[in-house]
Amino acid sequence: MEFGSGAVPFPRHVVPLHAMLGGCGYSRETSTSYDWHGLKRGEAEMALIQYTVAGYGMLEYAGKRRRVGVGKAIVLHFPYENRYWLPSDSEHWDFLYVCLYGGEVMRIWRDIVGRHGPVIALQDASPVVESLVRIVREVREGSVRSPFEASSLAYDLAMRLLDEVTVHHQGSDRPPFIETAIAFCREHFREDVGVDEVACCAGYSRYHFTRLFKEWTGFAPAAYIQNLRLRHGAKLLSETSLLVKEVAVESGFPDCNYFCRAFRRSFGVSPAQFRKSGMFG
Repeated sequence: MEFGSGAVPFPRHVVPLHAMLGGCGYSRETSTSYDWHGLKRGEAEMALIQYTVAGYGMLEYAGKRRRVGVGKAIVLHFPYENRYWLPSDSEHWDFLYVCLYGGEVMRIWRDIVGRHGPVIALQDASPVVESLVRIVREVREGSVRSPFEASSLAYDLAMRLLDEVTVHHQGSDRPPFIETAIAFCREHFREDVGVDEVACCAGYSRYHFTRLFKEWTGFAPAAYIQNLRLRHGAKLLSETSLLVKEVAVESGFPDCNYFCRAFRRSFGVSPAQFRKSGMFG
């Protein structure tokens, strides 16, 4: 792919789309003047994914500096306190990038960064990288002809990224005790486990563990476990013919009524409506 950039030439408010493409491209930066500050990019909310193809750059986020080398993507939202730049000891930084906006995109980006941090490792064959390449190519070729096509591409990228970090990504930047706790939650969420058991598994007191777990994942431990249970319930509703009360039990909710209330709060519909609609199926 040749270096170059493009923008989606549609008015921002033609229709109330909640995921939309902005600028995108394949860039090579060779000057240290390449230096972006997250609070100096204007007041409009925007999301960015930038995947390193060659060379490397630097990112500063939450007081920590990270080298962003080949196979790493930075996932950021603006306005926010962050900075990324080409350091003086790097000859070049080659990357694919896509900027997005819209309420749903911003929600997904904040969720991803809150739970997994702003740097994510991606394989060349990753569906996320495939989506990035497709977007850059189609925008530059002028084959994205309507805001609806652009929105579809934006949603596709967001869903692939969410799937990558939720299902496949292991969060290499996270401390071992957080990885241990997450693995414990994923293995035992259908059982009667609570914060005390997870904290003990991680080797911390309940108070300190709760604070650190939320800092690294964006969720309190109890909320993380419930989220796993609800996602499992949604999967069972989509892929099996189990009764709702059976789905509740299989997902770690002995009280079916509580499962239904929690499910509605999370998905906006009841379990029965979810199954009937085919959402996420």
